[in-house]
Amino acid sequence: MTCPRPIALMAFLLFTAGCSGASSSVQKNLQAGEEAFGRGDVLEAYRLLRDPAMTRGRLPPSYSILLRQVTEATEYIIERWLEKGDFWLAQGNFAKALSYYRDITGQLPPSDPFRARLLEKTRELESKIEGVRREVEELVEKGLKDFEASRFKPAQEKLVEARWKAVEHDLPFTMRYQRLIEECQRRLPEEPDPVAGMEVDLPGEETGVKLKPRPRRRRATRKMQPPVETDEEEVYRGLLRRGHRYHAGQKYLEAILTYRKALELYPQQAGAARALAELEPIRRRLVNEELKKAGEYFAKENLEKAAPHYQRALLLDPGNIRAQEGLQMYRRLKELKKKQR
Repeated sequence: MTCPRPIALMAFLLFTAGCSGASSSVQKNLQAGEEAFGRGDVLEAYRLLRDPAMTRGRLPPSYSILLRQVTEATEYIIERWLEKGDFWLAQGNFAKALSYYRDITGQLPPSDPFRARLLEKTRELESKIEGVRREVEELVEKGLKDFEASRFKPAQEKLVEARWKAVEHDLPFTMRYQRLIEECQRRLPEEPDPVAGMEVDLPGEETGVKLKPRPRRRRATRKMQPPVETDEEEVYRGLLRRGHRYHAGQKYLEAILTYRKALELYPQQAGAARALAELEPIRRRLVNEELKKAGEYFAKENLEKAAPHYQRALLLDPGNIRAQEGLQMYRRLKELKKKQR
């Protein structure tokens, strides 16, 4: 049975109109993707070109070529962002690492395989941050109980420890608890500062360093170095002291990371920069040692054992290309093994 001629003609016209509409949408997306890629907005171009509605049917060659170029660029950006996130994760700064992972995750299409990879990392980090937040809250709660029982010294110690944990992981620490630390100090009997007037000997290999901390002044006449306020100065000086202890104990990696944290939080203060400058010869030596150990394992095709050395080299020298490439190969190997299972 054949369709009447007018009905067949109408069906043909509707079909060709649909094809024309689809082709027009593809061309529109292609043009928008080209413009986004041309101005350097790689992830916007990736979202446009990876639209499932566009990629179901047969694509013109120009679309496929651009999609391949944009996908390669997206992979490169994700690898770099993962490295930066992993760097901060290795330093223990969960919040900063999470900000890198979330930045990319939020810009990828919902069903994208790259997004699934990043979501796994963000969930893991969110869990760790939640754990640190609970530790801070528990310390604050214990500190409040000690304060109510007039145990001002242990209350101050717990609140100060809570503040350190919050600072290290970029978590908020309310001014109310900061004021309570000050109130604990006010209610404690006046004690001489054990650090004031002492010289902290920081043994190095090439040079010996002696840093003399600033003497503690009476509260009534204390003058701050602008723009650092009272509580911020305490955090800064505490970071310096912690760095000095690591340095004195020859824990050079920990000392360098602590001084960097102080410099990152308070770039206008010169103490951390001076300490890092003194440690520079040791830092360079440690980078070379870590790369040498990693290279030995790499030569034996043992990337599992090489990876921690690459990671430490990257902590000491964030821009080190050899360490970045080594970790990148290690991650690809892990992914390959995962797919083979």
